[in-house]
Amino acid sequence: MNNRRSISVKVRLILTFIFILFVPSIAIGSISYINASKEFQSELSNSAMQQVEQLDTLITKEIRPVIEQAKYYRTIISSHWTEKEIIKELDKYNRIEERVESVTIAQPGRNLLRNPYYSYDDDYDPFTRPWYTGAMDNPEEPVIIDPYISSATGQLTMSVASVLNDGSGVVSIDINLETIVGLTKAIKVGESGYASIMDANQTYLADSTIENGTQANERYSTHMSGNVIGNFEINEDGVDKQIFYKQNELTGWYVVGTLMKEDVSAATNSILKVTSIVLLISIVIGFLIGYPIIRSILRPLRLLGESAVRIGEGDLREKIDLKKDDEFGKLANIFNKMVDSLQTVIRQVSEQSNTLAASSEELTASTVENQKATNQIVDSIQQFASGAEQQSVAANHSSQATQEMQTNIRVISEKADNATNKVKQALQEVQLGDETIHKAVEQMQSINLSVQSIEGAVTNLGKRSADIGNIVETIKQIADQTNLLSLNAAIEAARAGEAGKGFAVVADEVRKLAEQSSKATTQIADIITHIQIETEQAVNTMAAGTAEVSKGIDVMNEAGQKFSSIRENVIEVSNEVEEVSVATGAMSHHANLVADATDIVQELSQTNLASVQNISASTEEQLASMEEIAASADELAIMAERLKQTVQQFKY
Repeated sequence: MNNRRSISVKVRLILTFIFILFVPSIAIGSISYINASKEFQSELSNSAMQQVEQLDTLITKEIRPVIEQAKYYRTIISSHWTEKEIIKELDKYNRIEERVESVTIAQPGRNLLRNPYYSYDDDYDPFTRPWYTGAMDNPEEPVIIDPYISSATGQLTMSVASVLNDGSGVVSIDINLETIVGLTKAIKVGESGYASIMDANQTYLADSTIENGTQANERYSTHMSGNVIGNFEINEDGVDKQIFYKQNELTGWYVVGTLMKEDVSAATNSILKVTSIVLLISIVIGFLIGYPIIRSILRPLRLLGESAVRIGEGDLREKIDLKKDDEFGKLANIFNKMVDSLQTVIRQVSEQSNTLAASSEELTASTVENQKATNQIVDSIQQFASGAEQQSVAANHSSQATQEMQTNIRVISEKADNATNKVKQALQEVQLGDETIHKAVEQMQSINLSVQSIEGAVTNLGKRSADIGNIVETIKQIADQTNLLSLNAAIEAARAGEAGKGFAVVADEVRKLAEQSSKATTQIADIITHIQIETEQAVNTMAAGTAEVSKGIDVMNEAGQKFSSIRENVIEVSNEVEEVSVATGAMSHHANLVADATDIVQELSQTNLASVQNISASTEEQLASMEEIAASADELAIMAERLKQTVQQFKY
């Protein structure tokens, strides 16, 4: 994977272009060379076979008239003809046919007649000669006797013999084959090939390289025996040859054409040279055309890459000045639009981060003030709790005094005076407690308003974070659209086939740039998501604080009502104690009532003490909530500072 990444686009384009240029050129050149070689070899083979057929036709033309003449003689000459008539007829034919060496007629019981005249040895017996015995063995048709060297001329000669129709003898026509032999030796098959004539037993009758009468290689017999026409390859004396042959219909001879393989190689080598030169010229021309194309592709890619690097480093002031109407120009415009969008987003994020930092500072300051006010409330409530405890003790003392009053009126009178003083003091303390409770309620309401204000600010911060998330989503959609455009470009390049591979590489690089942009926007979206989550936690915490403050206000109102009830009861007790002081004599009568009233006062004092303790606990809980809000505000301030630092990395 790393090796693939280490290869630059330039190298890949050059390699692709070389592949596109060389492979088809070499393939076309190779196919052309192979086809041309096959075609040339086919032409040489056809030419060799045509020469064989032409020589075969020539032999037929040379021999057929002689056969027809033999048929003519067998028809007209008979035993009734005189020797003079026969000689005259033979002389007439001999004059018009130069190829004929002689015409001989052998009839048992008569003289051997031959034209032109030839003196034979005394032991010469025509009736034992091959031409006579061969004709007698086949009386129905003329027979062709195997060629031989004429003793008279020393040249190759053949005989056509036929039995006379009346059976009185045999006529034999000797024909000179030097014309056929000379023509055979003159024929060239290819550049260095030659023609040959063999009899039915593959014995050479005519050949420019082999002596007549020589028996051919047995491999000739293997391929040719039993076949009328064909060809085969053979190696003789280290030389590769292709043999073409055809058996003559009249004579049964084999007309052979020998094609040298080296002739084919020599011809195809010239084709190979021409093909190589054309291929080299095509490659040079292709390189001269392709190199500027590669440069025109690499330059925009280099500009895009350099700009992407600078943007990746945070410099959003970068613009790509690529004045083209092709895909690179469109990509540059899209790239510039993306940078503009990023500038707008970063600018908005910067502004929102400043607002967030200011709001977090205000929230922190407000929380500190609320903590101070809450501490004051806690101190006041603790003081009130101390007074309530003293009131409860006094109520206990009053109860004891009432009980003693029943046994000792005098003691009751003294205790009544003391009780009057105590009640007055309690009334003063109740009034102070009532005022403190009212102040606590007002302070709690102020805290509630502050918490609601903070909650609104944090909620607005969450909305701003959501707006930033929408902007980042828009950027991501732009990156996805760019990725889609690069995918479409890759599809179009794939449709273009081999010619579009270079553009497919470009589309892949564009897709990577789009993926990098998408990853960057995803990171920004993750940061904003964390801000939104923590903002939502702050909102929830503020809502919980608001609820706790509301509960504190309700508890403080309830405590105020209790204090009002206590104050009324204390006033009532004070009046009763005064009546006791004025009418001590009637105190005994009303002792039970005083005792009951004292019990009521004691119960109320205990109730007030419990209420004050509950208020103190609620206030402490509110103080803990305020501390949590303060911690959240500090954390929010840290997050705002981090966001500002992140935004400051960009230049716009």
